[in-house]
Amino acid sequence: TMDLLNNESYTIEQIEDDLECDSLGITLEDLLVGLKTGKRVMGNLRKLEGKYKLPLQQRALHVYGEANRVRNFRDICVNNFDDENVFDNDGDEEELKTNDRILKKLGK
Repeated sequence: TMDLLNNESYTIEQIEDDLECDSLGITLEDLLVGLKTGKRVMGNLRKLEGKYKLPLQQRALHVYGEANRVRNFRDICVNNFDDENVFDNDGDEEELKTNDRILKKLGK
C-alpha cells in the first residue's frame, strides 16, 4: 500500500487517470456496482469539482489496521477458547482466572 499510493490525497480525475478508465471505457461509478450508495456518493463528490480529495493511503492503512486487529482477535479466540461457554460465570475459580486473563488480552 505504501508503495502503491501517494501520501497526498487524490481527486476523482487522478484516480480515473491512474486506472485508465477512459481507455477502458468505464467510469468510477461503473466500478461501484453492488454498493447501494456508491453511485450517489460518487455523484456528490463529482459535484464538488476537485474541492474534495480522497485520502486513499490513509484509508488503506486504516482498513489494513482493522483487518490486523480482527486477525489478532481471532487468534486469541482460537488459541484460548476451547469451550463455547467460556464466559459463563458458573465456572470454577481457575476457569474464571483464565477468562479474566483472556479478557485482558482482548483489551489490548
